[in-house]
Amino acid sequence: METRGGPRMLVQLTEVELATLVEGAVARALEAERAPLPEHLTAREAATLLRCSDRKVRRLIATGLLPKAKLANGGSSRVLIPRAALESFIADAMH
Repeated sequence: METRGGPRMLVQLTEVELATLVEGAVARALEAERAPLPEHLTAREAATLLRCSDRKVRRLIATGLLPKAKLANGGSSRVLIPRAALESFIADAMH
């Protein structure tokens, strides 16, 4: 069978190999959930946590629903969202 990238290779996995791959993926996902959030998040990081687009996060900032913090970094500044504000926003949305 030909595809745009060339011949399609079919890979057959044993049950043990498949189980190992799944266990590894689950372990990585659980580890990512336990990792502490940074003190400030980018719009992309906040969007990932909120499961929405970066654009939606920027609109939440523009309307004042999410506060922003400007951090200077070598002469330039970045707009970031304080972690505590994002956690508060999530808690308020759940109630």
